[in-house]
Amino acid sequence: MKQTTDVLHGVSYNVFLGKKLDPLVTWLARQNKLQDFYCFQEFPEDRLDIIESQLTGKNYQAIFAAGFIWRRKTYGELIIFDRNKLQLKMSKTISLGGKGQLQLVFIREGHKFDVRLARIATDRTALQATFIYKGRKFSLVDTHLSADVHNRRKLGQAQHIVDALGASMPALVLGDFNYPFGKGLITLMARYGFVAAFENLRTFRFGPGIYWQNDYIFQRNCSVDRVEMKRVSHSDHYPLFFTVSPGRGK
Repeated sequence: MKQTTDVLHGVSYNVFLGKKLDPLVTWLARQNKLQDFYCFQEFPEDRLDIIESQLTGKNYQAIFAAGFIWRRKTYGELIIFDRNKLQLKMSKTISLGGKGQLQLVFIREGHKFDVRLARIATDRTALQATFIYKGRKFSLVDTHLSADVHNRRKLGQAQHIVDALGASMPALVLGDFNYPFGKGLITLMARYGFVAAFENLRTFRFGPGIYWQNDYIFQRNCSVDRVEMKRVSHSDHYPLFFTVSPGRGK
């Protein structure tokens, strides 16, 4: 594909509680040129220092939204962007609800799996950032839906996101949707003008030899191309690299 000056380069990556954050950040810096923006999920709030030391001194800015608490540590969505290219107009945390509800979750520690009934301590969130790029306004929503087995709950969370965006704003909604089975998510997003940039990429490793798609990129009134999944072992997810042309719909 021919490069144009209208194209931005982005990454979406669930970093699995930051368990291998140091080698992950080193790999991102070494294997490719720095991207125009990064969207991370499950990023540990107490490790924002690694981003500040590696990127914010290179004209990057970081925005964080707390999403959940696990073993007394806070994790959430993190957007990092090149402020020389992207002018930030606003950012906000979108509450997806759920505080106090019970959920059935799968927990993995190494190669061991456990299933537990847990009460949600805080509302789930998504992180919205609205930018101006070459005179075009668009929103980027970094998303991490619940990791339980109930699709209905996840669809309700996705509804909160599209409601927050309004009817026609050029936008990317991306991240870990924890929605490997069924077409309900794609159907819901299509109702509001969002098209999946890809399907059938097995982005998540549940266990040895067991892979499925948890991660998505939904586009509306912008064009996502060159989606590439990279098979690296820094997380139980694989990162997605892609390009986007804001304001150019398909």
